[in-house]
Amino acid sequence: MKLLINFGAIKTGGGVQLAINYLAYLRKYPDKIDEFFLLLPSSGPLANVEVSKSCVDALSYPGNYIERVVFEKTTLNSFIEKYQINIIYTFFGAGLPRYKCVKSIVSVAYPIICYPDSDYWKYLSLDKSIKKKIVNFFRRMRIRQADIVIAETDVMANRLNRYAGVDENKLRIIPPSPSKFLEDKQFKAPSSLTLALLVLSGLDRHKNLWRLVEFACLLEGRGFTSFRFILSVSRSAFEEDNEIKELAKKKILDRYFNFVGSIPADKISEVYDNSNFLINLSDLESYSNNYMEAWKSGLPLIVNSTDFASFICRKSAVYVNAHDLSSSIDEIIRVFKSVKLQKEMVSYGKKYLAELPDADCKFRMISEVISEV
Repeated sequence: MKLLINFGAIKTGGGVQLAINYLAYLRKYPDKIDEFFLLLPSSGPLANVEVSKSCVDALSYPGNYIERVVFEKTTLNSFIEKYQINIIYTFFGAGLPRYKCVKSIVSVAYPIICYPDSDYWKYLSLDKSIKKKIVNFFRRMRIRQADIVIAETDVMANRLNRYAGVDENKLRIIPPSPSKFLEDKQFKAPSSLTLALLVLSGLDRHKNLWRLVEFACLLEGRGFTSFRFILSVSRSAFEEDNEIKELAKKKILDRYFNFVGSIPADKISEVYDNSNFLINLSDLESYSNNYMEAWKSGLPLIVNSTDFASFICRKSAVYVNAHDLSSSIDEIIRVFKSVKLQKEMVSYGKKYLAELPDADCKFRMISEVISEV
């Protein structure tokens, strides 16, 4: 077996941690694969990642779309022919073009391609919506060409079949494994009257950070002012993205927001240790690292009410409509005020965490799927 592992689409987010974990296991179990090669992104933490001696060779995947198309037809094609690569495993993404005598396995974490019914589309400008739908069309085409498609949940597998046209016989389900950057912590009752509400996310539109100012106003309007949102973005970026110019909104940010900026993976545990809830208002997720990290850190969750969130989080979360927060604000405050409810939610999260494969098990599951082709 000569395997090309494609990390080319992974530049930021939880996928970086998972890719680094996978590379660590390739170094740990070099006998699992005869020879392997790497396709790395041209930017981001994986661009200069340390690879093991058992990696025969590596290429850098261009970031520009036109450059990628040319690269795939020339440099990458020659690379595959030179080393007689016979399997390509795309760790996350839409996959690569089909190459002669090469099998393709694609692990999909693109919920945007199979959620045409998501509220996300209602709040996107027409030009951005059209651009994304064109890109998604080509992503779906590539994914359908794969020999095996890996999804993280039954929900995602069903949607890939229904909305992306992936043959159900090609689908395999491999749940994620929790990050090793966090230690398993038990529930800890808030030690301060002011609750720290952690929001680990970028400013992508589907993450709905633009709803947080409204969230703060609603809580304040109900007389609940003992909270702070902890955001992993800068204040300047948040204000620019949300066009916050009014003095009233700036004062809301002063009172209820703490912007800590991007958090290195090895520092993430400190942020969780100093938080009381994890908030994820995203319209689109596959299986967010946030969920697993909250379970592991002993935090209750507040999540957007979607099919993927309810399937994954179950009783470890309180559910809100990110686009109608007023409908659930009283329930949120009730949970904020009840240590008993928080402890119960964390207890359920620990049970769900135990259902997931550890990193060793997931590595073996991936290896078994690779061996299928």
